[in-house]
Amino acid sequence: MIERWLSEIEAIRRDTRAVLEGLTPEQANQQPEPGRWSVAQNLVHITTTTKPYLDAMEPTVRAPSNGTVRRGLLASLLVRSMEPPPRMRVKTLRRLEPPETIDVVAALQDFEATHERVAALVRGADETTFRCQRFRSPFASFMKLRLDQGVDVLLAHARRHLWQARQARRAIGVPG
Repeated sequence: MIERWLSEIEAIRRDTRAVLEGLTPEQANQQPEPGRWSVAQNLVHITTTTKPYLDAMEPTVRAPSNGTVRRGLLASLLVRSMEPPPRMRVKTLRRLEPPETIDVVAALQDFEATHERVAALVRGADETTFRCQRFRSPFASFMKLRLDQGVDVLLAHARRHLWQARQARRAIGVPG
């Protein structure tokens, strides 16, 4: 599980660099059409959403364990719904919407630092801890997820928006 996650994090970082490769800042910020996010907006959204999850998860990794916790059905459905390609369009919370124009270099640096935090979280505990600890979703307070489900949500969400970023790149006429 831990090695798989670390491999997925590295793949997400590689895919992010690849989707930005060869784009000018103007192209990275170009929305394919009104109401659709640009490559850069997708990147910023991934980071903006990941940080509150990490803030909720990091203290839980260090908390004492109370034994294995069942995987929640709602959380399992959330993970599945995040995988690309999107099966339905979900309205983003206003506080998670990216700005219209983005400094692409700064956004990539923030993305990289945030995903290093994800990797540090994964490296910071054993598999038992990930199955025994739960945290409250930062966006749906009624939902508690196991730590392993939280990591799965973050990675699936990143893959979903990287898929959307590749679609945005193609839509503005830049192959890749």
